[in-house]
Amino acid sequence: MSERASAWRTALCALALASSCAPSRAACDWAAAKRDILRVLDVDAEQGAQFRKAAQDGWDTIEAIGKIVDAAARERIGQCRYEAAEFLTQRGFPPQH
Repeated sequence: MSERASAWRTALCALALASSCAPSRAACDWAAAKRDILRVLDVDAEQGAQFRKAAQDGWDTIEAIGKIVDAAARERIGQCRYEAAEFLTQRGFPPQH
């Protein structure tokens, strides 16, 4: 085997090993994230008022919800950022651009 082919093989093995060891993004648990959002919008009046004021003041809606909910809910919503933004848009809170 040539020296060049050996170098390529070593590089490919290193790349395969690095990609298999890299942390992967956690999967979106949309059902749980949606419950967290609905709790803010429909269940907890104080949190709902805080969110609506922040959205009206021009905050990013995902960031606004993230400031209101607990850390676990913030992480679930963050993992489902796309779905959450779409859902909030349907509920009348489009993202700020």
